[in-house]
Amino acid sequence: MKLVTQTSLIADRLGIKKAIEMIKEAGFDGFDYSMTRASAVDTITATDYKAHVKEIKSAMKSTGLPCLQAHAPCPKVPNIISAEDYIPLTVRALEIASELECPVAVVHPANIYTAEENCDLIFSKLLPTAEKLGVKIATENMWGWNKEHTEFVPEACGTSEDFIKNLDLLPSPYFTACVDIGHAQMKNAEGAAKMIRTMGKKYIGALHVHDNDLINDTHTFPYCGKSDWEEITSALAEIGYDKLFTYEADSFMTYYPDELIPACLKLLHDTGRYLISKIEEKRK
Repeated sequence: MKLVTQTSLIADRLGIKKAIEMIKEAGFDGFDYSMTRASAVDTITATDYKAHVKEIKSAMKSTGLPCLQAHAPCPKVPNIISAEDYIPLTVRALEIASELECPVAVVHPANIYTAEENCDLIFSKLLPTAEKLGVKIATENMWGWNKEHTEFVPEACGTSEDFIKNLDLLPSPYFTACVDIGHAQMKNAEGAAKMIRTMGKKYIGALHVHDNDLINDTHTFPYCGKSDWEEITSALAEIGYDKLFTYEADSFMTYYPDELIPACLKLLHDTGRYLISKIEEKRK
């Protein structure tokens, strides 16, 4: 199982080239090219975006570090932009992933759409591009707040039942599930271990690994929150999960100076290797 982490916060602060170099130096097997921050969206929609892609490819070549996963921009359709605007933005992200020889890109469903609406308005329109480019789309379990903004409520793909329904509407080898472990752990969610076991290897093609306090989506690293990693690693072992172990856990770095980011990455790396070893031992 390969260990991957996102470029997101590091690239925002230090540039994409430095982010890739630091991820390589920390010992990761690959990077997740994250197009989720406002600065990244501005970059990929600029007229000279190909120069940015060229910079990434140059860093990949010099470090030998591959792009193993990507994350398309994630505006909360239809709350921020329309589905009509989301499609060309996501097509651009898939094209960039293909340029980087990245095999899988996470694409959020629209939070408040039904499975049928997500299929008709988003994924059925994106799937031909994914198939043409050879980039697998991994959709993700989403969440929102109740009207009082006091607790989590599951939204698109937020339950195993709805997740499977979304996937079954488009049965293609280029459409899969990214189980976001942190989202599945929040209050009123079913729990990551249950979601993993219910969906199984048939549906799960990617992960977003991070921890939280079981209430807020803090995107911190494992063991810094309240998730039961013994149970989560057992569930992954039971279904025979052997794909990427991809972090989406860099929010804690926000509070660290640039000089300590290498140490933060080393901690993420060592924790990831430890969790992977637990999964592999249990699988035996």
